[in-house]
Amino acid sequence: MRKLILLVLTGLLLAPAGFAFGLTGYPPKFSSMYTDLNKQCKAAFKETEIGNGQDMLLNCKGYGGYKISINYSAVYASLTAETLDAKNSIPLTMAGINYDREKNRKIEWRLANGKPFAVIFRVEDKLLVKGLRGYEKIDYDIDVKTTPNANQEARNMADKAYIQ
Repeated sequence: MRKLILLVLTGLLLAPAGFAFGLTGYPPKFSSMYTDLNKQCKAAFKETEIGNGQDMLLNCKGYGGYKISINYSAVYASLTAETLDAKNSIPLTMAGINYDREKNRKIEWRLANGKPFAVIFRVEDKLLVKGLRGYEKIDYDIDVKTTPNANQEARNMADKAYIQ
């Protein structure tokens, strides 16, 4: 009976570590993929399918079953990470009307063992770090003017939050 209790308690104590290391016993391998909003976004509809005066929704390349959607209103662009089946949607930010047209505008996808868990992107003087489905606790902003190596700091924050 003591052995059984000891085994159960050991399992309860080690379970969180197993999830953090993907049940493999090894720490996750972190990497990045990128979506270039200047080149990898396409209109979601044909011009003839939208009403007069309506703004076009853009769908942008994503990874691991996600895409980025950019929806426009009169004064801003709303960025959303969505699953390809459209069942899950994670609001990312509101940005200026020409956000996707600004030079070198990219979304960095943070991956753990090849699966996306967060995105990193710049809005004005901030790098925003947003968790995807299951990782919504990841929600940071980093001032690029006051943070040395802000991009690497954003990656470090995302990766650390993934493990915790």
